Amino acid sequence: MGFLSKLLRRKSDDDPLGKFNLQDESLEHQGVTNGVRVWYTSDGDGIGLYYYDVSPDLPREQPTVEAFCAEYRALMQGNVVETGIEQAGDLWVVRVIGKVPQTPSGMTYVGSYTVPFRDFSYVVKIQCEERGVTGIREAVLMDQVLASKREADDLDSIIGDLATDDSIYDADFPDHPLSRCRKGLRMIASSMSLAEEIHRFPKFQLPSQ
Repeated sequence: MGFLSKLLRRKSDDDPLGKFNLQDESLEHQGVTNGVRVWYTSDGDGIGLYYYDVSPDLPREQPTVEAFCAEYRALMQGNVVETGIEQAGDLWVVRVIGKVPQTPSGMTYVGSYTVPFRDFSYVVKIQCEERGVTGIREAVLMDQVLASKREADDLDSIIGDLATDDSIYDADFPDHPLSRCRKGLRMIASSMSLAEEIHRFPKFQLPSQ
């Protein structure tokens, strides 16, 4: 039994997962399954809340956010779309979006916020799968580049630099899983809340903003 669980059980039978909530009426709460608190968004994407009763596995003693994120990306396996540190209400959280290939085609995007304390952490994840015809975002953006730069001498380098995962394209493809993932993370950030007694525990030291 870990640090927070021991302290909570001294006072009551409270579950640490019950100390974290998402206060958004659009979410469909599914309860707790296998130690994970589950919701579904109106887009049909799953959100899971995890509690880890160990010190967070995050970079330590990095002087800047940039250095922290660079080390964190190096530690993570898989294709990382973006990382960052941001404020969600009165909490400082670590943000990550990654993507993994689906079979036979398409991508699943997983976004997460880690809410780190010195001796434990909460992690809330949203998983967004690509549905129907896959690759539309990438194909449309590629066609736009080809149409506008057909005569360019450096066409190969322009295509190579096309960042189809950039957030500037989300509004044009609202149903794409990456667009839904970022939308879901914004909702999570605006609705997450922790019980007051949890705020009193020592925080994990993130780099200065």
